[in-house]
Amino acid sequence: MEMFKPALAAEALRPLFEPKTRVHVSHIDDGLYLSDWIAARDYRTIHLHNITAVVSVTNVRDHRWRWPQYETLVPPEHHLFIPALDNLTQDLLVHLEEICDFIDWHLAKPPGRARILPPANRIGSVDQLERDPNVEVLPQVLVHCQMGVSRSATVMIAYLMRKRSDSMERVLQDVKRKRNINPNMNFLEQLKVWEETNYQIWADKDSKIPKEAYRVFLQGRAKRLDANGLTGDEPVCLF
Repeated sequence: MEMFKPALAAEALRPLFEPKTRVHVSHIDDGLYLSDWIAARDYRTIHLHNITAVVSVTNVRDHRWRWPQYETLVPPEHHLFIPALDNLTQDLLVHLEEICDFIDWHLAKPPGRARILPPANRIGSVDQLERDPNVEVLPQVLVHCQMGVSRSATVMIAYLMRKRSDSMERVLQDVKRKRNINPNMNFLEQLKVWEETNYQIWADKDSKIPKEAYRVFLQGRAKRLDANGLTGDEPVCLF
């Protein structure tokens, strides 16, 4: 069967749906996209890129994710929400294993037919692909935060580091060639810890004993929290 390549189709149709002055969605690797909030909440963009799963690394849920048009494309069980702020105390390391496993699970799925939206919500060119019985589509995962620059970029880098068994610096430079990203200093420090712990921050199977590099990071984080009068348990998720 002929295989539909969403990255190529999306590039051809992008002028119809996205301003030329800004790239909202960036193709980073096979089956992997990085974007900002604008793209992640727009079911038309999700449809255009054949996104089958979404990882949201942000502090606010969007009501559009509950729209029927959106859930037709990305059911709730295919949407992982990680409440996180882009600051100097947020711990993303504690979420990375879950995120990486989630992405691996979705990308391992076999090809399938493109999802069909109700007629009033369809994109014409993609609809033609849906009607072709010889076309199959591969799973595609979108990772996003507010701007697609810091939080989600950190998650994308961490995933590719584990997938490739590669260093932070090499993966960072690779992703930078594909999108203008800028993880904050806190997240860069965490990516170094991710590398030093060989992509597993816990020393025990119950995830209670941190490896040395993660323990040192947590000590530094505790000092930053204390200096700002924080505990680390402040609510960051609003609906």
